[in-house]
Amino acid sequence: MLCGELGVVRIRAVSDEYSACRSSYFHKRIPPSYDSAWIDHDGSLDEGGFYELAPGVSRRPHESIPSRKRAQYRRRYQLFDSLEQQIGETVSAARARAVAAAPAPYRGRLNDD
Repeated sequence: MLCGELGVVRIRAVSDEYSACRSSYFHKRIPPSYDSAWIDHDGSLDEGGFYELAPGVSRRPHESIPSRKRAQYRRRYQLFDSLEQQIGETVSAARARAVAAAPAPYRGRLNDD
C-alpha cells in the first residue's frame, strides 16, 4: 500500500541462504527463516539470492476462500481498503506540505508524479 503511493515498483528480500543471521557470529541462535514468507507472498528467487516481491497486496479470489472464512477475509480486505485510503491521504498531505515548504526552483519537481 505504502509502496504503491510512493511509486516503488519492486521489493527485494534476502533469502535465508544469504541472510546475515546465517553468519557464524549468530551461531548460538537459531536463525529465523523468511523464505517461506517470501514464497507465500508470491516472491520469486533470483540468481543473486534475493526474492523479488510485488509491492502491492495480493488478494485471494472470492471463490478460492472457504465459505467458513469468507467473513474473516471480507473484514481483512475492508481493513486493507481503509488503510490504503488513509495512507493515500497521508502521503498526499505530506507531498503538499513538502511542495509548499520547498524553495521555488524545486516546487515543480516535487509536484511531478
